[in-house]
Amino acid sequence: MALLAAGLFALSVVLTTNRRVSIRTQNSSSSNSTINSSPRKFFRSSAAVDHIILSPPLALNERVLIIGDIHGCLTELMELVKKAEATLDKSRSPPETLRVITVGDLVNKGPYSAQVVEMVRARRWGCVMGNHDHAIGKLLAAPAPAPAPAAAAVGSDASSGDSSTSSKGWVATLTAPEKQWLCDLPYTITIPQLKCIVVHAGKCCAVLCCAVK
Repeated sequence: MALLAAGLFALSVVLTTNRRVSIRTQNSSSSNSTINSSPRKFFRSSAAVDHIILSPPLALNERVLIIGDIHGCLTELMELVKKAEATLDKSRSPPETLRVITVGDLVNKGPYSAQVVEMVRARRWGCVMGNHDHAIGKLLAAPAPAPAPAAAAVGSDASSGDSSTSSKGWVATLTAPEKQWLCDLPYTITIPQLKCIVVHAGKCCAVLCCAVK
């Protein structure tokens, strides 16, 4: 099977009508706020499925847009989807429609992480777990950290998806269902019609995708 893997800092777009487009977003600076402690902890639930098959199956009139590493860039995401929708052939019968699948790393770096989570979940787009999403899941499950000395208050390791609380105040604005959804994202999505698997290239998910042959 072909393996679709997202690069760690790019928005990669694959259109299934013999076109390929690559778009790179510019990273935005993050807030320096911290996460409000909450008595409830979130863990990957027993209902979560690690490896799923795209459902419902692709229809003949559907085109697929696969987007990687959104990183809180809501404006760029909306622009990208709008451009893809503009390429659809509405004169066909039935008209072409767009199926969106995101390749993880919805959050961190950009200014609208919470809004991206809300949008992807509300629109029921396909999404796999990225290393930054995984790091937030670990953060939600961890005990509330003790206040760090001012001299030690440094930013997170953006490249590794480090789960330090610096610059992640947006997490507190997520609803409980959104937090659970983020924790329960699958690690891979198989698209039989395209003979491919969608998986994030982050180190936390690479081993898990080995379960898929």
